[in-house]
Amino acid sequence: MADKSGIPAFKNYYLIIMSIFYAGQGFALGSLTLLLPLYINNDLNVGSYARAVIISTIIITPWFIKFVFGLLTDNYPIGRFGRRKPYLIIATGFSAIGWLTLGLHKEANLLFILSGLMLALGSAIADTTIDGQVVEITPQKFAGRMQGIAWGSRGLGIGLAGIISANLVYWYDWQTMFNVSAIFGIGISIVVLVLPQVPYSGQIEGSKLHHAIKSIRAKTLDDKNYKTKERSQFFLLTGISISIVPMLAIIMQKEFAYDFDQIGIGAFSFAIGALIGSVITGYIFDRRDDLRNFSILTISFVFTILISLFYLNPRVNALQYAFFVVVGLTSGGYEAYQLKVIQESTVKKLESTMFSLAAAISNIGQFIVSGWLLVLIAETFNINLLFTLLLLIPALLLAIIPINKFKFRKSSLIPL
Repeated sequence: MADKSGIPAFKNYYLIIMSIFYAGQGFALGSLTLLLPLYINNDLNVGSYARAVIISTIIITPWFIKFVFGLLTDNYPIGRFGRRKPYLIIATGFSAIGWLTLGLHKEANLLFILSGLMLALGSAIADTTIDGQVVEITPQKFAGRMQGIAWGSRGLGIGLAGIISANLVYWYDWQTMFNVSAIFGIGISIVVLVLPQVPYSGQIEGSKLHHAIKSIRAKTLDDKNYKTKERSQFFLLTGISISIVPMLAIIMQKEFAYDFDQIGIGAFSFAIGALIGSVITGYIFDRRDDLRNFSILTISFVFTILISLFYLNPRVNALQYAFFVVVGLTSGGYEAYQLKVIQESTVKKLESTMFSLAAAISNIGQFIVSGWLLVLIAETFNINLLFTLLLLIPALLLAIIPINKFKFRKSSLIPL
């Protein structure tokens, strides 16, 4: 049963469907962000991890402009099929083409990048579409749990990618892994079509592109209470802080000398930690969302980075895998909370656009400002990648300042 605005009543099984989608998306995304740099460096012979990360970053460019897809899915329904599900089907087609053609190229040329862009375009459109749909059908009281389940499931999917995809490469070849990832992507898109979508009334504010942009400006830049600058600073700083995630496979191969079988175990260890950490964080912050709890979450992440220094010369595999579990616990919990804040920062009728704008700022910090930069620093100065993680600590601590201004001060507690 829907309310007066047309939003369907929230059902608990939606959480299961969303967890399946985000797990499948995590699988595809894990194969792309964790393993693709290794494929580019090892099989396409680009010469260095830094160059491989640069090419990978170019390929995931669509994730930096997700707000464009948000504008489309929020404001331009496709016929009578609505403004969510048709875009999800289109996205699935793009992703399938990308996965199926990625392994056909023997060098990192323009055609290889185009295949990668098709893949990333499909995944970015799908992510934007579902993010908007999730925000508009999920009650605010479930926001923390929803984003905890979303990131936890995504982290589990990344771990499964580590186990399954890495072993597919280990036992078969890269093209087999790409084909299996394509099947996963198509499968999850079919499953998530079960979710309801809010009917398009034809009277949504910003139904035309220029009106939509004007509406976003009015509710962010022109609204001093929204504190756009502080929110943007928070999303960028937290994005930088979680840049450890796309570096995981490179750390495992370069610093721990793992083969693909061991990379799979390490990634799965991380994913288990991320699942537990994100779900626990979602539950805690649904009960008490305050500066004290956020500070504890931040300090726990800082402590994780500091203990990484003890693994500069790792020797015991079990201890290495335990380390990746701890990294998953703290980084997964931290990203789950970031997503909760992003969800709370959206405004009605522009859910996909607002969520995507915030996520794009985070992605810039995660992949461009920090992910690539840390690898470049490690290679330029010939230092261990784990040591460069210390550079994330200032971003973690600085993020406390803007969130305190727009969220925790009593004057900032405004309805969005």
